[in-house]
Amino acid sequence: MLSDDVLVLPEQMIIVTGFSVHQLKDRMRTRPPKPPLPEPREKPGQSVWYSMGAVRRYRQWAAEEQRINQATGRRRGDFSTFADWLNRGRTGDKWPMALVGKRQRPVDFWATLRGEVKMSRTDTCAWLTLGDYLERRLAFTQVEEEARLRKIRKAEADGRAARALAVDGPPFRAGGRKHNT
Repeated sequence: MLSDDVLVLPEQMIIVTGFSVHQLKDRMRTRPPKPPLPEPREKPGQSVWYSMGAVRRYRQWAAEEQRINQATGRRRGDFSTFADWLNRGRTGDKWPMALVGKRQRPVDFWATLRGEVKMSRTDTCAWLTLGDYLERRLAFTQVEEEARLRKIRKAEADGRAARALAVDGPPFRAGGRKHNT
């Protein structure tokens, strides 16, 4: 049996875990990162290595998760409603979503079918992970809030200009007649 300290390349992980190199990179980008985790690098840009110990821990974790899911009758992605997916889902669990409007607001796909949310011909649909949905929803909310604040600031500026006109009178016009009093 190999020692836990033996280092394994990402290309070798394909055989050991069944994940492609691309999938391993995606698992590292999620927050928090999903196992198996690579060994820390001394410098950025150095090769990524995994330890055999990390691989063993991941395989034990995956086997335990599969055993628990079989015992409880729950499969990954086994959600009855959008709310159920939001409440019980993990960051990697997927749900069908509609990306609506020019800002691509993510909404429940089934809500569009029920007519609760209107879709146009330019809107798209996609399977999103819970993590992707939350990131897109946050980005959409931030853009909407910024637009709302800009509208408020513009209205306040317009209101100040209108009040200034009412108090000071119309602005001076060049070329007007001068009256002697």
